[in-house]
Amino acid sequence: MEQRARQRIAELRNDHDYQEQKKHEFVEHNRNTFGVCSLCASYDNLLLWAHYSYNHTGFCVGLSVDSLHNISVSLAHNNELLDLHRVRYRSRLLNPNFFKSMISLEDTRHVQAFIETKSRDWKYEQEWRLVFWHHVNEAMPLGHVAIREVILGCRISSIDRDRILDLCREHVPHARVLQAGKSETRFSLDFTSVEL
Repeated sequence: MEQRARQRIAELRNDHDYQEQKKHEFVEHNRNTFGVCSLCASYDNLLLWAHYSYNHTGFCVGLSVDSLHNISVSLAHNNELLDLHRVRYRSRLLNPNFFKSMISLEDTRHVQAFIETKSRDWKYEQEWRLVFWHHVNEAMPLGHVAIREVILGCRISSIDRDRILDLCREHVPHARVLQAGKSETRFSLDFTSVEL
């Protein structure tokens, strides 16, 4: 019986199709072990407002990097991992070896490359990714203290504007609130402070 088991293991190790299937299953399993929140380093990009705030009718929330760091440290005490990664933009497609990275505690470059790499076409986004390991499709409560600013889109409705301002007064009175507006002289946005 033991000899048959050893023989079968040897066959599986030499079976390329089996190895590829298991690698694919392993990669897919591990690919789905983290949640990603995409963030941006800039709040004045016209394309980002058009793409991500329903053509300037939404709003933007600015987060404190110090607060994210403190949350990360706090989570680490409970064996939770929250990472902030700057996206790197490249013209060539990377082929990260997830399988190798997942079985090596020392070499996680391939997983990190997957998390941090995007096409050069998206460079204008100046993206950062907040990665919460072993939490997929979950809301992560950052707390009100993490909110540093709220920026209202230049085409936001008066109803939405009033609702957001009420929420800011109640929950984040410490946050800076700005109203975006179209520049009269450039293809850009101007921002004015809003009193709470």
